[in-house]
Amino acid sequence: MLITFLRRLYDRQVDFDYSDEQLTQVMDDIATFQIYAQVHHVLKNDSRKERLPGFFTAWLKEKAERVCYQNLLIKTETEALIKKFDRQCIPSMPLKGTRFAEKYFGHFAARGTSDIDILVIEPDLTKAIEFAEGLGYQLKTYNLGHHNVTLEKASSSLPAPLELELHHHIMDPQTCNLSADSLWSNCVPYGNFLWAREMSVQQTFYMICLHGIKHRMDSIKYILDVLQMIEYCGNEIDYELLLKQAEKDKTKSRIIAALSIVYQCFPHLHQIKPFRQEDYVLFWKYSLIRKMNQKNYRVKPIFNKLFPFFLLDSWSHRLNYILRM
Repeated sequence: MLITFLRRLYDRQVDFDYSDEQLTQVMDDIATFQIYAQVHHVLKNDSRKERLPGFFTAWLKEKAERVCYQNLLIKTETEALIKKFDRQCIPSMPLKGTRFAEKYFGHFAARGTSDIDILVIEPDLTKAIEFAEGLGYQLKTYNLGHHNVTLEKASSSLPAPLELELHHHIMDPQTCNLSADSLWSNCVPYGNFLWAREMSVQQTFYMICLHGIKHRMDSIKYILDVLQMIEYCGNEIDYELLLKQAEKDKTKSRIIAALSIVYQCFPHLHQIKPFRQEDYVLFWKYSLIRKMNQKNYRVKPIFNKLFPFFLLDSWSHRLNYILRM
């Protein structure tokens, strides 16, 4: 039911015609995937919302306002970290989060976020941790074999401690050829900062596709991230260049799978930006990922292990994946 509702929401060509019972099912799924803000942002400027009952729009608005408050706190914390790193001459790059929402959804609160992700250069990682600790964060996990560390900060304004992930790469280097240096060589200046950077539109799209498929596209929010970028700035995204980059980085299967799933869910995107989707990802079903978000679903561990394995581009990367399982 949620996919049908979202197709109508984004296609904008068909009126809403749902019973209260059907909308209750939609509400349940929106809550499951925590996409209140995304739906509310698109719907609030849509004249068709007048055809929806008040209980639905009021509920959505209330939930989106809570997201707005949380995102404001996270935005403030992110800017404080970027400013701190900049003063200490540490190059940094915000990933996803409120900056992504602001740039591609049109408002910092138009996409819910629950943590902070910042990319730093690997030699600066230790210093970045120290400066983050100076702002009240405490180290939570630090595994030398991983490409990120996690810190957290207690906040009376949030239901749980705020997590900060400092990355020196966006992917596991053992499962692709993507170079961390390439992320910095093609970035653009961020605001008025001297050392802070952000990804270009093309880079951001690449990263968002990789991030979603890394999580097996197991939440509608990952699909909406890709959808939103195609709708918002599709003319700035070059699929031919994207696939050439992905082939070089040995991530091509993952990119094709991510886009195929998004286009499978939202066929109207072919009219905006045509893409030849692959059928081999048809085993991905909305009904499956909905069950994946339920506790104690027995298939989940199997799906989580097999899905990434079959999307690796080389047998050497598959072997690395097996050895790290």
